[in-house]
Amino acid sequence: MKNDVVSDIRRFVIHTVMMEAGIVPLEDPYADVNRALRDVDPEEARRLKRKFRKLWRKACRKEKSYKPASQSRNEAIDKKYGVGSPRPSRRNCRNRKLSVYFALTIERIDPLVKHIVNDPESPPSVSLVP
Repeated sequence: MKNDVVSDIRRFVIHTVMMEAGIVPLEDPYADVNRALRDVDPEEARRLKRKFRKLWRKACRKEKSYKPASQSRNEAIDKKYGVGSPRPSRRNCRNRKLSVYFALTIERIDPLVKHIVNDPESPPSVSLVP
């Protein structure tokens, strides 16, 4: 029973954090974002895509800064995400979604879920908005 409640809380937090961040909320990072964007106004879809790219670039910079950066390591990261290519491959797009999803999960979603499950009465120490 408790796992179902935690799962529901996690789903709610994922949707809330991603909506507050300004991107399409996806519980599954492997899901197709374009399906969700088809139902949205074209101007809103453009805004959501731009916000996603902003978060992706931030996650990419953070990944490059984890260890002392070497040229080959940065090139491997650029290749992984298709940085600089005019049309990123399907794999590059999936890697970009995963990087944003896991960055949000580590920075906001997991701390909020842990806080809600362990101490629901006190205010959270993690903000929903970046």
